[in-house]
Amino acid sequence: MRRLMAGVLGLAAATWLTCVQADVSVLAVRLGYLPEALLWLVTSPHQVRIMRAHQPDVPILTLAEAQDLLTAIGDPRPSSLMEVARSFATAPPGAPEWPEEDDDEKWV
Repeated sequence: MRRLMAGVLGLAAATWLTCVQADVSVLAVRLGYLPEALLWLVTSPHQVRIMRAHQPDVPILTLAEAQDLLTAIGDPRPSSLMEVARSFATAPPGAPEWPEEDDDEKWV
């Protein structure tokens, strides 16, 4: 598997990815509402230290950091990386949910 990753990603990237995956879960979320944005989500502070050391310009959040961010802006507190990924992938955090418009109401 590592040889396949090295061929696709390059040796440095494959080594980095192997180190990160060795600990626990890692997810990458493409943020459709920001151009070319990719957010990495990890479960442990150890993983985030490794990732930030090798990729300092890449946005990376631990589960705890993402939970704090989402609850601070009024979104429900996610309990897993998958829930965090779903929150970030569907809409910008804290995006208002607009009520459905009634056709009967007229603007004055």
